[in-house]
Amino acid sequence: MIGTGDFTHPGWLQEIEEKLEPVEEGLFRLRKELAGPVQRQVPSSCRDDVRFVLTTEISSIYKKGGQVLLGISFPVGGSAVPRTH
Repeated sequence: MIGTGDFTHPGWLQEIEEKLEPVEEGLFRLRKELAGPVQRQVPSSCRDDVRFVLTTEISSIYKKGGQVLLGISFPVGGSAVPRTH
């Protein structure tokens, strides 16, 4: 399972709408016309069905113990990609 990145960003949302399709409740996969070429680039021992889950980011940048901490991604439930149009 792979997180999509910030699905609330218009650019990422457009890419999600163009390249992914719903497959299971809350999960997506690459569209078939894209999956074949991608699979051919992956070693056969690593080929498997990959699922994507919508994720977003919390943009929190702060210092703690002298370290800079930033950006946390987390899964977001739901089976539909929000539409921008």
